[in-house]
Amino acid sequence: MIINNEKSQLHSHLFKEREGSANDVTSLKTAFKRLNFRVDEYLNLCDYEMMDKVRQFLGSAANNPDDKGCNVVVLMSHGNYEGIQGTNGRLLRMRDILQEIESNQPRGRLTFLVVNACR
Repeated sequence: MIINNEKSQLHSHLFKEREGSANDVTSLKTAFKRLNFRVDEYLNLCDYEMMDKVRQFLGSAANNPDDKGCNVVVLMSHGNYEGIQGTNGRLLRMRDILQEIESNQPRGRLTFLVVNACR
């Protein structure tokens, strides 16, 4: 799963456009598809939407007993030491993301978290 917060039309004063991030997403999608990953992509989400997508993604992985691979969650946005910024200007705290992954990770399956954010 890739979440790319490139810009926000509603809160442009809080969220500077991240030019070039679409190129990064294209490269990531190509690489993951070559490794036979299913790639779900989401664009310009606020803090609670990002968490909802992480929950849904982990839930769908848990409900697929035939898939014994791993999960990859990529978050691309602005951020700081505490977390990742949603397009609404609010932070999704890193500790909340990690707690969600730890508590909802399917048994026997690894989840890799990749964060690309200015901190």
